[in-house]
Amino acid sequence: MIFNELRILLLFRCRQTLRMIRSIGWVLLLILPIVFMFSLILLDLINQYPHPAVAVLFLVSLLQLQLYRGDHSLVSSLQTPNILVFSLEYYILMSPIISFMLSWGDWINVGILILGIPLVSLFSARSKSRFFTQFGKDIIRLPIALFEWRIQIRRQWPIFLLLYVLGVLILKYPVVLVILVMVLAMLLAASYEYIEDKELVELLQLEKGGLLWQKTKLMTLYFHGALLPHYTLFLVVNGSYWYLLPVVALVGQLIILFGLCYKYANYHPDYERVHNQLSLGLFMACFVVPYFTPFLAPAAVVWLIILAFRAQKRLTHYYA
Repeated sequence: MIFNELRILLLFRCRQTLRMIRSIGWVLLLILPIVFMFSLILLDLINQYPHPAVAVLFLVSLLQLQLYRGDHSLVSSLQTPNILVFSLEYYILMSPIISFMLSWGDWINVGILILGIPLVSLFSARSKSRFFTQFGKDIIRLPIALFEWRIQIRRQWPIFLLLYVLGVLILKYPVVLVILVMVLAMLLAASYEYIEDKELVELLQLEKGGLLWQKTKLMTLYFHGALLPHYTLFLVVNGSYWYLLPVVALVGQLIILFGLCYKYANYHPDYERVHNQLSLGLFMACFVVPYFTPFLAPAAVVWLIILAFRAQKRLTHYYA
């Protein structure tokens, strides 16, 4: 009975994946080469820096997925134990990574992943609502102008905290700073999908410099201020790679700024959310795809400038 349920569930997941691919359409032709190149970069980095923290970062990503997936009630309705269903799905998802790790003999990371996936599968959506969200509300204090960050960090503060601490502990590897800044920037930029009340937009728009300037100023201060210990430690430990610091900090700033400008370039007072995941992924890919970055990065900057003008025009139209 259990095996039959698992077989049906896996077929259902396959159909879901195919349906999602069809919904993307012709854009898939653009996304696939970028995803392929990014995967090669990721595998090369894992091979060069076989630190146990690599497996921990993958488990953190799975934990985030586990806490915010919306099918807990569906899985609970099956006779198969939840932990078995979730673990099987995550083992299948991580099987390419585990296979590559086995091919170059990285047994430590493989062991951490194999033992950690069932532990991740023990968490449920109720765990998030009972503990993570409430504790996040108690410890996260940010200005109201950064309400998007406040929502995102309060919901996912364990992810941010773990990334922050791991970044300090393993910063002796230069690539860690690159990964840390890019991942944090992507998480924060993704928070700009939420639309605030019209009263708050109007209030910030009336302040000196307007809403975009106020938010840009605060996000710059808080983002780089929070990472100042990492920047300092990086210069102390990896002084010979000092030139990486301004480049990585600038790219992180641009990614967050893109999320902000994309939101208000597509702003409407009646909207509740602006879906920006695909655009954010394409923008970030312009800075990480090898060999093509010198050509794609300037195009990404031009895209950002166009969005900034559109965002300012849209805000002026509604709140002049």
